[in-house]
Amino acid sequence: AFMVASMAMSAMQAQQQAQAAQAQADYEAAVQRNNNIMAERAKQDALRRGKREETLKRLETAQKVSTKRGQLAGGGFNVNTGSSLTAQSDIKAMGGVEAQTIRSNARREAYGISVDNARERAASAGRIAGYKNQKKSAIISGASSIVGAGWKGYEAGAFG
Repeated sequence: AFMVASMAMSAMQAQQQAQAAQAQADYEAAVQRNNNIMAERAKQDALRRGKREETLKRLETAQKVSTKRGQLAGGGFNVNTGSSLTAQSDIKAMGGVEAQTIRSNARREAYGISVDNARERAASAGRIAGYKNQKKSAIISGASSIVGAGWKGYEAGAFG
């Protein structure tokens, strides 16, 4: 009777260890799904902010060009030729560079978020695989304990 109880305890212990490992794997997977959602939202937010800031920079640049044209025209200069045109072109060029920098920075931020999330997904997949291996190990260990206890009981004549 002691041998049967020992075998039952081994089986229950193995089952509990396997269930705990599976619960850990399920939890890890759920956390990673949430992290994926949050990373995608952060990436999209970075791109939206970049687009908005780029648009604002382009509007600001257009406003600066208009102000410069007004100043030059008010001073009696021909705004469509010579240094007047060069001054306006320089403002447009610098504004364009700044707008491109804003766009580029937003894309880099979004890419960084994607890379970080991919790295975390890989690490999470490794942890999940580890938990699944723990589950298999618990089942195998439990089965081995049961067989071992049964064999010892058989040798001792407990079943005969």
